[in-house]
Amino acid sequence: MSRTRVLVILTALSLGAAVAIGLSAGSDSGTVTADPATVTPAVVEPTEAEPAPATGPFTENGTLLVPTEIVPGVYKATATDGALDGLPYYEICGTLGCDAFGTGTILANGILDGPTYITIPAEAVSITLTDVTLTSVAGY
Repeated sequence: MSRTRVLVILTALSLGAAVAIGLSAGSDSGTVTADPATVTPAVVEPTEAEPAPATGPFTENGTLLVPTEIVPGVYKATATDGALDGLPYYEICGTLGCDAFGTGTILANGILDGPTYITIPAEAVSITLTDVTLTSVAGY
């Protein structure tokens, strides 16, 4: 009767541990038996989960990365109280470092003249806000 040694790794994700067990399988019988002498505990380090992107409202001037800091979707855009020179501006970019001066790919941009809705598409890389508040619209 020939025997084949098989190494099986059992991982207990919720416990953050793994156990290696040596098993012997008989070729004629179809049975598998565990050899307790070959049980070797091993520690598996748990990985930290990525933080979920914020859902807003987004009120700070600056650039947010899609989808790590803001998720694609529909947002209500309003001018932030005290907007400088009355020019609340947004810019959705398809490449990092895009700007209104022709660098990179601008997917959408605009100056708000009142509350409006904007869509951040899945292919967006970032959105830059200047004196604009974005509030996520549920269901979109």
